[in-house]
Amino acid sequence: MKKISLFSGICCLLYPLFVSAVELSDQVTVNGFGTLGATKTTNDTLGFRPNISDDNVTFEQWNLASRSLAGVQMNVAWGPQWSSAIQLVHQKRVENSLQDSIQLATVSYLPTPEWAIRIGRHSPRVYMLTDTRNVGYGYLWTHPPMEFYGQLQTTYIDGLEIGYTRQFDDADMLRATLCGGKTDMWMAYPGYSFEADFGQSVGLTLEFEHQAWTFRGSASVVNNQNQWVDQLLRQPWNQYNAAGLSGAASVADALDTEATLMAFYSLGIAYNDQNWIIQSELSRLNAESKIVPDTVAGYLSIGRHINEFTPYIMYSRIHTSSSDYSLPADVSYYAQYSNQLNYLANTSLLFLNSRFDQEGVAAGVRWDINSHLALKTQWDRKFISAGGNHLWWNTGGTDSSVEDIFTINLDFVF
Repeated sequence: MKKISLFSGICCLLYPLFVSAVELSDQVTVNGFGTLGATKTTNDTLGFRPNISDDNVTFEQWNLASRSLAGVQMNVAWGPQWSSAIQLVHQKRVENSLQDSIQLATVSYLPTPEWAIRIGRHSPRVYMLTDTRNVGYGYLWTHPPMEFYGQLQTTYIDGLEIGYTRQFDDADMLRATLCGGKTDMWMAYPGYSFEADFGQSVGLTLEFEHQAWTFRGSASVVNNQNQWVDQLLRQPWNQYNAAGLSGAASVADALDTEATLMAFYSLGIAYNDQNWIIQSELSRLNAESKIVPDTVAGYLSIGRHINEFTPYIMYSRIHTSSSDYSLPADVSYYAQYSNQLNYLANTSLLFLNSRFDQEGVAAGVRWDINSHLALKTQWDRKFISAGGNHLWWNTGGTDSSVEDIFTINLDFVF
């Protein structure tokens, strides 16, 4: 109920502002964006998806909805100090309510040219693609590298953001941003999905721009407020513990996610001039919960502008650094009791030992048809280590493998 109340409060705050925007039509801007995309892979049991929140999965057949979305954003300037913005994005997702479709809903106040205060729903500035993640036209590739952008999907924060910007000259700018609030994240797998409720979230980002260069570093911490797999796994283990089964309490404790912290650190660098477009990001994720693996991830993308065409290549990798969890007894010990206990043991190990271990190479071409339209095509080859395919939609027990992904997108803005 807290989540609904907070979001309702934000909408109530914005509603009278946007209703009266008709009277200020010269200060209102409306922009749209979208993607028409198609994707296919070379596997019929290991499905590709851009991130673990996505159940729009691609196998061997062309998926015409894999990257497709449509969005609109309205900005209203209420004078030199006040403004508001709202962005709606429609795409296939696990939960597709109006609340989930609103990706941005803020009221901004600029007390001085250097300081900015925003309240409402905004994107945490922890990624280089923070401002363009939903706008395919705004970045080079057909899709962000899944090795970096696939594991953690805190795409918004409902709360407060305070930013300080220092403009040194026409080419140099330093920005510091502090944000706090609450967010959540869906995780989807074959047969089930669950939501992580991050009731407390805080992040700090530093950015520096110098001519064609952009540098960004961030640190953020979220505090989970709920049990992710309570009914699926924890409650049955607690029932077996009450019945006296040895080791059941230990497994239930290992599956505990409530009141656990996750810390995310990232560094990014980008260079974009008339000839080259280069971008790289590195991240580290540390989690208290055994369900969430500690990871190191990163990528390097290099593109070359040749008139309206930009061919590019990319290398990306993610590695799980945390060690595997071992059951108090061998799986065969639990299997001798019942099929349900055998299922619990194996499914618990699947969650507790979920690993992201893969690397990928990609090559593609972007064709800027005009200032509003871009056609992109991309080929990815993914090298997945044994037991490391947790980013994928696994329906057939596939372990280590080499997978190809083919994507073509038409991105537009208006």
